[in-house]
Amino acid sequence: HTQQLEAAPLVAAARWHCQQWEAMELVARLIPSDTYEGGFYRAVLATHRRRYEAARGWVDRARSALHPELRAIASDTYSRAHAPLVHAQQLSEVEELIEYRVLQEGLAARRAPARPL
Repeated sequence: HTQQLEAAPLVAAARWHCQQWEAMELVARLIPSDTYEGGFYRAVLATHRRRYEAARGWVDRARSALHPELRAIASDTYSRAHAPLVHAQQLSEVEELIEYRVLQEGLAARRAPARPL
C-alpha cells in the first residue's frame, strides 16, 4: 500500500500526459488531498472538466500544502529550493489556464448567434 501511495503522483502524471482522464482520476484519489500533489492533480482534472471554481479551490489547497516547504527552503541552496519553486510555478500555470479557459468560453458564448424565440 505504501508503494502505491509513493508511486501515485508519477502514475497520475503519466496518465495526464497520455490524456487518460478517467485513469488519472482513479490514481489521483489515492493521493491525499491535503498534499501538493493531491491538490495539483485534482486541479488539473477539474480544469479539464471545466469545473473552474473547483479547480481554483484545489490550486489554493495545493499552494497551502506547499507553503511550509517554501518557508523552510527560503535560505537553502538552489538545488534544495528548485523542486518546490517548480511546483509553485506549476500552480501559477494551472491558474493561468483556468483564467484563459474562462475568458475563452465567455467570448464564445457572446459570439454565439442568438436563437430565435
